Amino acid sequence: MLKHGILGLLSYYDRTGYEIMEVFKNSLSFMWNANTSQVYRELQNLKDSGFAQVTVIEQDGKPNKKVYSITEAGREELLQWAGDYENLKFPNFPILMKLFFGGMLPKEEAIAAIQKVKQVYCERGRELEKLLSCLDSYKAETENRNYAMFWDMTADFGRGYARFVADWCDRCVEQIEKSREENK
Repeated sequence: MLKHGILGLLSYYDRTGYEIMEVFKNSLSFMWNANTSQVYRELQNLKDSGFAQVTVIEQDGKPNKKVYSITEAGREELLQWAGDYENLKFPNFPILMKLFFGGMLPKEEAIAAIQKVKQVYCERGRELEKLLSCLDSYKAETENRNYAMFWDMTADFGRGYARFVADWCDRCVEQIEKSREENK
C-alpha cells in the first residue's frame, strides 16, 4: 500500500523525499502509517523497480537534492492498482479482537478501555478536520477537479468513521452499564 500511496503522490507532482513525507503526513497518514525511513526505503524500491526515477539537482553549500518522478511503468502500476477492487479483504480490527475477549475484564476496566478507544477516535476526527485545511491548499494547486472530488470523498469517510466509532463506544458503555445494573 505504501508503494501505491507514494506513486499516487508522484502522479500529481515530482517531489523530493522530504516533500513526499510532508504531503504524506498531511493526507495519507490518516489511512496508512509510515515513518520517514519506510518512505525513503520505498522510494529506493520504486526507483529499482522502474516505477520512479530520480533527478539529482546540485546545490551550492547544501547536499544535492533528489527529485523523484513517476515513470510510465509506475503510472501503469498505479492505475492498475487503483482500479482493482476484486480482492479486497475485510480489514483487521484489533479493537474488535480485544473487545471480543473483554468479558474477561472487570466491567470498570472494560468501560475505561472503551472510553480510551472513543478518546482516540475523537482525537483522530479533530486531526482530520485540521487536515481539511491542507486539503484545500492541495485543491488549489491541482487543475483536475476530479482529484479534489475523490479527496473530499475520502475525507468524508474518515469523518464518518471517526463519528461512528465514537457513537459505537457510547453504545458499548451503555450496554455494559445496563448489564451491571441488571446484575445487582
